[in-house]
Amino acid sequence: MVDAVFDFNAEKSEFTSAQTLVLNGLLSEVYAYQTFTDVVITKFNEVAASPADPTVNSIDFSEWSSSISCSIPAVGSNGETLYPQKLFYTVWIEKDGLQTPYTFKADNYYGIEQDATEVPYSFNYNSRDGSHGIYFQDSVEECATWTKVGIQSIYYGGDECNKSAISWIDNPNASGISDIAADAKEGKYVIYNVAGQRMDAPRKGLNIINGRKVVVK
Repeated sequence: MVDAVFDFNAEKSEFTSAQTLVLNGLLSEVYAYQTFTDVVITKFNEVAASPADPTVNSIDFSEWSSSISCSIPAVGSNGETLYPQKLFYTVWIEKDGLQTPYTFKADNYYGIEQDATEVPYSFNYNSRDGSHGIYFQDSVEECATWTKVGIQSIYYGGDECNKSAISWIDNPNASGISDIAADAKEGKYVIYNVAGQRMDAPRKGLNIINGRKVVVK
């Protein structure tokens, strides 16, 4: 391994290298994360831009895990290159017909110094495939009340704040209280109160639904 050497073209504001460049994971030997050839690096000029819409690739809401995988482009809606350190994103939750931003709790997420609804682009970023994997620390019962989950990009470049549209994905394991009440009549759900009395439908407070504790507000 040798030092990288670049030539600079001031007229084009471009750095070029004839070497093969490696983003390496170790100091003493080659452990390549990514390899680049015919490298051309253009000097970055920050501009105000609306970030391109993100994409929610998949959702995994089950008894063991609650997560989504998404792709957040580091480009503007017109193809502008965005400065990653000024790019953020917000996760949106739809529950009971209301759409609200999700709060990442500092106690639950490494790298979050204080509770936040906007998190940096680098948070949960997977450098191997460029995706973002977001795991929710909420209970299975809570996640089951979310009818869908969304992602929105936010860019603060050029002394402006611009936002993308919210990209949504439906929660296939959502179980609204109204649906539970209807299904209980068909015997799909067994509902008890805390006193052990069987009920026809969930009520405000703590319910035991198919052996699980569910709080209805």
